[in-house]
Amino acid sequence: MNIINSGGWNVGNRAISEWMADLQGVSFVQGEMNATRRPGGLLDVLHETDLAQKKQRVAHLKTLCYRGYIRVMRKKPKALWRGTASLDHADQYWFYKDLSKRLDAYAKQVSDLSKAEEVAFWQDWLAFLSAQYGSQALSVYQNPFFYPEFYANHQYVWQDLFQPYKLIFIHRDPRDQIAEIMHKGQHLRTSSNVSGDIMYRGTETLPPLERTLAIISKIYQARINMAKQIAPEALAIFSFEDFVLNHEQISEQLVNFLDTPLKAPHARSYNSHCSKKNIGVYKNSPVFNQLVKDKEHLLEPLYAYKHELEKLKHSFKY
Repeated sequence: MNIINSGGWNVGNRAISEWMADLQGVSFVQGEMNATRRPGGLLDVLHETDLAQKKQRVAHLKTLCYRGYIRVMRKKPKALWRGTASLDHADQYWFYKDLSKRLDAYAKQVSDLSKAEEVAFWQDWLAFLSAQYGSQALSVYQNPFFYPEFYANHQYVWQDLFQPYKLIFIHRDPRDQIAEIMHKGQHLRTSSNVSGDIMYRGTETLPPLERTLAIISKIYQARINMAKQIAPEALAIFSFEDFVLNHEQISEQLVNFLDTPLKAPHARSYNSHCSKKNIGVYKNSPVFNQLVKDKEHLLEPLYAYKHELEKLKHSFKY
């Protein structure tokens, strides 16, 4: 079973993924799976129906892999001498090397593969990634696709690739979410090195605060739309604050949702103290307080979307 912790843009997904990694039978395939979701990535390869175009996409993705492991070699040369795969952001060398080899094998076979066989080929790759973390029964992936409202190519392909799957949507106090986005300088961007302008399309001419609010609103709408198409047993929705402050109740529901027992407490990597410090961060954010001053009313639609998400039958109660 694949567990997809689907992003909401600085809503605390990472803390939940780390906590899940300490459950019995769960592996957290680290990294943001940019190789699958980025423009020209694996999902685009699977989406392409024209064979010539598909092969061009494969060649392009191989180039991205090459750039990826060259970048890692420059930043962290010791990765070259490690014998185990690691997908954290600092050390992706072996990940890119393996993906490049698989793309070579795929390019040689793709002319003779059915759609189902193509998907099966790349599902074997996902199984390989999971095996690097102990061949567990449940594999957690963080942000492996874009919502169709942002990038229509992913709408159905990700469901084929990650089947069977369960989804997790985390939401957060919009003030803290915006403060963290501003702290990282993301409110000033109109493109990303990884995803290009996908998230920012249609917002380029807006002021930073209004751009940020427009993107968050679109993410909320995308999640609500997707949730309405998914059975309750396949989607869990809860807030970052509830997970931290009402941890026992929410974690019990999450364990039941995942259908897996807890490991021993000493194995935990989740840092509750650190997570608690990430609640209320907007209060000490000079940028947030400067940009939002006298504009608090602009946040009201976000609270309305958050409330709508909380009312869905997939939402955890305590």
